[in-house]
Amino acid sequence: MRQFATIPVILAMAAFLVVLPQVASAAPSSSSSTESSSTSIGEWWNNFWSAWDLWWYRLLHGGRNPPGYLGTTSSSSSVSMSRTSTLILSSTLSRVSATPSFVSVSVSSSAVSKPSSVSSSSSAASKTSSILSLASSASSASARVSSSVFAPSTSSSSSAAPAATGVTTCSYQPASFFPLSCSAAAAGETDTCCTTTPGGHLLSTQFWDTGSMSTGPNNSWTLHGLWPDNCDGTYEQYCDTSRELTNITAVLAQAGQTELLKVMDTYWKDGSGDDETFWEHEYNKHGTCISGFEPRCFKNYQPQIDAVYYFKRAVQVYQTLPSYDWLAAAGIVPSLDKTYTLAEITQVLETQHGGGVNVQCTSANELDELWYHYVSQGSAVDGNMVPAPLVGSASSCPATGIKYLPKYTTILSTPLPNRNTTTSGKGYIYAAQNGTVPASTCVISAGSWYKGGTCATFTLGFVTGGAYTITSSKGPCAVDSNGLFTCASTVATPGEFLISSTDGSLTLGGSSVFSADKVPSGTDKVDIYKGAGKALPLTLQFKTL
Repeated sequence: MRQFATIPVILAMAAFLVVLPQVASAAPSSSSSTESSSTSIGEWWNNFWSAWDLWWYRLLHGGRNPPGYLGTTSSSSSVSMSRTSTLILSSTLSRVSATPSFVSVSVSSSAVSKPSSVSSSSSAASKTSSILSLASSASSASARVSSSVFAPSTSSSSSAAPAATGVTTCSYQPASFFPLSCSAAAAGETDTCCTTTPGGHLLSTQFWDTGSMSTGPNNSWTLHGLWPDNCDGTYEQYCDTSRELTNITAVLAQAGQTELLKVMDTYWKDGSGDDETFWEHEYNKHGTCISGFEPRCFKNYQPQIDAVYYFKRAVQVYQTLPSYDWLAAAGIVPSLDKTYTLAEITQVLETQHGGGVNVQCTSANELDELWYHYVSQGSAVDGNMVPAPLVGSASSCPATGIKYLPKYTTILSTPLPNRNTTTSGKGYIYAAQNGTVPASTCVISAGSWYKGGTCATFTLGFVTGGAYTITSSKGPCAVDSNGLFTCASTVATPGEFLISSTDGSLTLGGSSVFSADKVPSGTDKVDIYKGAGKALPLTLQFKTL
């Protein structure tokens, strides 16, 4: 038995002798400074353990190399250069000479956050709507979207992507070692774990839901999904029924992804209110078709871990795309009456993104969806996401007259009499507490709340975009600088109100909340204010005559 006890020692010594030559060249030079020597020593140890991991894998797998491993060199940077220096995009991709810039996302578990604006005063000018040419400099310009989740970082990295997170079979090389999906260099790739194929053209998609479908923060687009299109714009769907799930919330909770769920609960929303079914649909239809998330691509696969990483990845990419902030910075903001051109919206988004963006509209020319185009490099789980030119269907928006409506405003769905004329309806306005109008009270012509008097007749005027002006015998109604609801001939700019199709509630500036100090009694005329600043919360309800 004693001779068998020496076997581990012999194996360890043999491994050391095999591994040592592979990392010897990484030893620090004696002429280096203390700081550079420290860095080199760190790199030396990283190389040593990578080589050890590789040797152990070969020992356990009959001498075979791990998936994604295509050779060894003296340093990781030269490995990257050996592949990326020959990368040429296929002729279907337009190219420019600029160097790509990637966003490195690091998410903290301390806060739930919306997509974060990227400071890009100097880099934005170098971004274009075409994919960037990748030559030998690509390895030094790329930075991956990291595998940690939640609060976005706006820092960019100019160093090569690290060797992923270690969870995939591609972790033996940095992401920059592998060819871009949908490139000429990827055409002959058989390792679909490390080069996404089919479905190598990835779309990160966002919603802007308005009206009765409004959901998510009113100053943020919400996440729709992460979709794998083929390189020609076609796509596969529902690729593996054996992996389909009906319990996404439970799967993520069991995996300890409570912070991820908080983000999804806020920013990955279904317009009809059924988030769980929406998430299941996105994963089952699209997530099962991304080759890098297949179970065989994980080193230590556990059931449903592929779904966990799909949702993490989708959120990570989404958090680098603050669409609302980008548009707002260019003066493109939600409005009831202003419209925009397709060219100005597209230019803003493609300049910030660095790749193609599909701008989608409803049949009523209302802005409602964005598709950001990417190709991938390395594992889809944690490799590089590289902005790519638009492939596939064009925008569904018109060239001009695009409406970007505010969220949480309900346009009257049942037309009032003569809606499209300057006098589109007459009625009374009531102040309601929790949906109930106090007896014998209504709003009088100056805009005050009164009990026992004659209710004022208000006239609606239709405004382009679906809103209405409201006028009494005193003049147009609006909210003044102090928040007071008033109707007077001195009102220079009438308010533009939306009217609920269910109870007639008035919405102004995205809010239907009004308030007053008390319920009127006797001869009191009580002022009504916009917002919840007074003691008594109210809604104002328009009732047609």
